[in-house]
Amino acid sequence: MEVLEEVPLALLLERCALVVHHGGAGTALTSTAFGLPQLALPQAPYLVEHGERLAATGAGALLREGEQEEGSIRTAVEGMLSGPTATRAARELATEMAALPTPADWVASLAEIAGRR
Repeated sequence: MEVLEEVPLALLLERCALVVHHGGAGTALTSTAFGLPQLALPQAPYLVEHGERLAATGAGALLREGEQEEGSIRTAVEGMLSGPTATRAARELATEMAALPTPADWVASLAEIAGRR
């Protein structure tokens, strides 16, 4: 195992089968864009929602504070990797996300609105 710090996730995720993370939006959205199942281990109450939403789609799981023990983490990871369900849901979520307009797609409309004022 190798520990890397300050490395953009996008450089690593295409080699991953699953992502275990703290529940932050950047990590969750980047992992979603790569179509990866995710296990969220929120480290603060405001981070729980990302894990809840991933779990609701089937593309991930959430372990809340007090559930984040080695055995529970192992069980969640093995469960998601043992069958196609989480991976399929994660890929479907990535497809839906890719179909959404990007911020750049809104620039012309926003510039037009701003010019009217």
